Amino acid sequence: MESFQETVKQNLQLFLEASTQFLLYTRQVYPPDFFTRRIVFGVSLYQCVPSSPLQNYIHTVFEDISDWASKGLVHKVVIQIDKGPHKERFCFELLLQELTVFKEPDMEDIEKMLHSFLQKIHTSSFVSTPTPGGTFQVFVYTKCSPTNKWKTEEEIYDTKIVPLKSSKTSQLSLQLFFEYT
Repeated sequence: MESFQETVKQNLQLFLEASTQFLLYTRQVYPPDFFTRRIVFGVSLYQCVPSSPLQNYIHTVFEDISDWASKGLVHKVVIQIDKGPHKERFCFELLLQELTVFKEPDMEDIEKMLHSFLQKIHTSSFVSTPTPGGTFQVFVYTKCSPTNKWKTEEEIYDTKIVPLKSSKTSQLSLQLFFEYT
């Protein structure tokens, strides 16, 4: 039987991968034929074609991130989409509570929360009008120094922030907001 921490790690990884892929689809960073419809946490989303280079890249990135997040080392993950001088940042702030003998882990609550966040992302494509093309980057804000696979990033100033969703279970707090320049 796998541990609660491993289950949370896998669900966070699936959630962040699904969110990123769906954002790349809705923001038109890649052509529609790079994606196919899949159901993730009960929500129908466009996801990268399985085993494609893009899907493999995103999977590898979030494999590292979910490992750090399950240990409580990550406090924010940002998917930044660059379209010329404009930047769109989808920010996921998370806090994984330390388990104690007094708290019963409840994966059903966490899965419901992740489902509701995916629904919000699905319905938030109205935030700004997408234009085809651009690039994307993933930024991770941690409580430790990055490994040599990752580099540090500069803060972006003069951004506008739109809160999209906030939720909390006994084990996980998650907030989603949209920043743009």
